Amino acid sequence: IRLDTYEKHGKFIPATTEHPAQNVPKPLMPDYINEYSSDGMYAFIAYWMEAVNYAYLTGDLKPLDQVADAHQTISSKVIKLYEEKTGWVIGPQHICSVEFETAGSHDSLKDSSIRERQSIIRLSPDAQIY
Repeated sequence: IRLDTYEKHGKFIPATTEHPAQNVPKPLMPDYINEYSSDGMYAFIAYWMEAVNYAYLTGDLKPLDQVADAHQTISSKVIKLYEEKTGWVIGPQHICSVEFETAGSHDSLKDSSIRERQSIIRLSPDAQIY
């Protein structure tokens, strides 16, 4: 699942111990993200994951707050680093990724309109807090 819409301002430069990440592409919410469809679900997952990555690399929680409570998603220690300007996260542009563990979905036992998929959220082993 990939998001295709970003606000870009130059080439992405990963963070180092010398500086935070620069020119991190800001995810833009797809128009169909609220559709009750497979496309809507995939748009939500793609946008949410990119907003999480953006928040880790920039400290900007606004894109993530559009679809979830950023303070429930991003570690309070990471948020505090950016708020107090005492550090940043070093890592690739996609620090977090989501993997579906099941090939397909199955009906919820409680509600046949609900589909469930097992998934794992992975954090890059190259990610560090500086």
